[in-house]
Amino acid sequence: MSGMKNIVPLLVLLCASPALAADVGEIALIEDTDGSINASVAIGTTYLQKTACAFYKTHDDDFGALFVFTTYKLTMFGTPEGWAIKRGQKGIGFDIYPDSTSKFCSTTGSLRHAMKLGDLSKWADDPDAPYTAAVNGVYDGIEVIGHEFGHYWLAGANYKEDNGTLHCHIRALAPGGSGGSDCDNHGLSEFHLHWSYFFNARSPMFGSFIDDLGGARFKIYHDHPGYSDLDQYLMGLRDKSEVAPMFVVDTGNLDESSTTPLPIGQSREVSGDRVDFDIDDVIRALGPRVPAKDPCHWKGAFIIVHPKGQAPSAQVIARVDAYRKRWETWYDRATSNRGSFDTTLSGNGAGTQTCPSGAPPDAGFPDAGQPDSGAVTDAATDAGAPDVSEMPDTGADVGEHDAGPAEEDAGKEDVAGDDVLDAGGTSDDSGTAPPIDGGGDASPPAGGNETTAGCSCMVVGP
Repeated sequence: MSGMKNIVPLLVLLCASPALAADVGEIALIEDTDGSINASVAIGTTYLQKTACAFYKTHDDDFGALFVFTTYKLTMFGTPEGWAIKRGQKGIGFDIYPDSTSKFCSTTGSLRHAMKLGDLSKWADDPDAPYTAAVNGVYDGIEVIGHEFGHYWLAGANYKEDNGTLHCHIRALAPGGSGGSDCDNHGLSEFHLHWSYFFNARSPMFGSFIDDLGGARFKIYHDHPGYSDLDQYLMGLRDKSEVAPMFVVDTGNLDESSTTPLPIGQSREVSGDRVDFDIDDVIRALGPRVPAKDPCHWKGAFIIVHPKGQAPSAQVIARVDAYRKRWETWYDRATSNRGSFDTTLSGNGAGTQTCPSGAPPDAGFPDAGQPDSGAVTDAATDAGAPDVSEMPDTGADVGEHDAGPAEEDAGKEDVAGDDVLDAGGTSDDSGTAPPIDGGGDASPPAGGNETTAGCSCMVVGP
């Protein structure tokens, strides 16, 4: 018996879980029983890995996206971030991306994207109210989520003229950089994963709404955006024949391209040259999109991480549930009724009439590591395996660039692997953030934009 007394506590210790998961309605609650989840909040991948692993202990592994909030009061590292976990697409500007689903305890490989959405005290009860903790309240809360989710595919695209000249100026440039002359007299790595302030992007991924006033004058403003034609092409929801011609304004000042959108109701006029391009120019730079389409329907789970013994209040749970419900309707509208989301924890949502939950699978995306329908010629993708088998860094050394063949991977991430959304102005985080990583390798194939860390984050302004 004395031996059993020693064994039982040991078994309890070995079987103890650092987090406990429970559900209230359609919201999953994860109790951070030993504080280890919150302790890792500075490293987005580790934080989301711990959250995902706790979630999957009590939930099926068939969710493509996780939306993670917390009731911890965060003064730092609490800003929204989106992390791509598994990509198999080519021709969208992220042609090298390893599959790290196993590190997130997604044994089926279903998980593709996870978002650390931060401190719930910074989110209004109304999803359509401005999110004031970053970017000067330019975006509503639901649009902030749309931004972070959009980073699964966006915005790493460039375009190339038929004479072979590559242009990156549809993306924001990190001011003051001098990383080379690969593209528009700058290095590829100097361009962010956000659209340029001078690009008529009309997108939740920054950029602007721009009206051509004639005489080389342009009106710049901001409205409630949805995913643009170009966004939807890169998202695998729109054929190239359905993408309207586009333009960017060349003002001669690329440094100002990192300016965040104007608050709704404000506008300004600028002078410059209109530069027109079309989807064929984008494809000339990136190559054709493979597969041509991604699944239009997603399953997502909304999660609250909370301290031990401090379950969130009914009001807080209702707040997250409001975002959950609004996300389904917002995503439908933002994708021009081409995409849908099921955010029920049972995964039994019907989707929409234009994108039902039973929609046919895409023509080649390697879902859950299983062989696809065969439309893709890339053998590794068709086999259901990622083209690059290495995993991205998830520890403190996120600057290391783990994956990629030598000819495509310079061996180092340009900075920290994250793209920072600041509080406004012409430089990210008023100069207090680390240099911005545009994700570009030394020589990305076909004008593409490479990254392994996969993060985009909104930094709270001063």
